[in-house]
Amino acid sequence: KKPLIRRVEAVSTLLYSGRKAWFVQHAAKYFQKNPCKTLVEPFAGSAVVGLSLLHAGMIERLVLLERDPRIVCLLRGLLNDPTLADKYAAFKCTRENVERLLLNEESAFRYLVQSRCSNRGKFDGGLRTAIDSRWCRDLVVKNVRRIYAMRNRIEIIEIGRAHV
Repeated sequence: KKPLIRRVEAVSTLLYSGRKAWFVQHAAKYFQKNPCKTLVEPFAGSAVVGLSLLHAGMIERLVLLERDPRIVCLLRGLLNDPTLADKYAAFKCTRENVERLLLNEESAFRYLVQSRCSNRGKFDGGLRTAIDSRWCRDLVVKNVRRIYAMRNRIEIIEIGRAHV
């Protein structure tokens, strides 16, 4: 009889977990059979694979490599800002409030809001017509708190852009 493979919950704050969200269950299956203490996730983006495995207790430490400074800002805020979940929970997601935030702020909170309100979750995608249609307040707040609770086991490395 095959051993039972535990389903791992995806942990992410970005609207779209990029192209790696499908991989979470495959990675969980692999790491159940091949334990690993530290996972290095290159091109971290939403970091959905590493964060999910760390939350599930399948790895002990996570190193995230990312080059997009906006994603780095968001990831660092998730680890360093104990008020981020509360800010998100309290924010009234209207077009006017989102547009004002995008004009006046460069912070983890701004990029978290922008990722939830932009077309296809892209920072450069323009705002959704129904600005709050993917807000998912409870889920995002839960995941922001989960990530903050794991902050001492996560390292973020900003990698430089290649010059050609």
